[in-house]
Amino acid sequence: MATRSTSRAAVRRLAVARLISLTGGAAAFMALNFTIFERTGSATWVAAALFLTFGTVGFVSPFASVLGDRFDRKKVMIASDLGGAVFRVKVVVGR
Repeated sequence: MATRSTSRAAVRRLAVARLISLTGGAAAFMALNFTIFERTGSATWVAAALFLTFGTVGFVSPFASVLGDRFDRKKVMIASDLGGAVFRVKVVVGR
């Protein structure tokens, strides 16, 4: 019974961590769209940013899935989250 409660606690921690990560990503996405509209005043540029954002995800996903197949998935996930965090910090601080 102890392993069951331990595994449930691990799943809860993972779910909370994923929720925090998704919330941060959604906030960054919203901030990007707001900043583009604020600077340009054009819905066309916001639409272009949306297209490039989702288009990039659609284009890169098949290639990125190879990384998950060839390398340890835990290490790949940690490296990608750290890389995303570094990029976000550079964009915000680099203003």
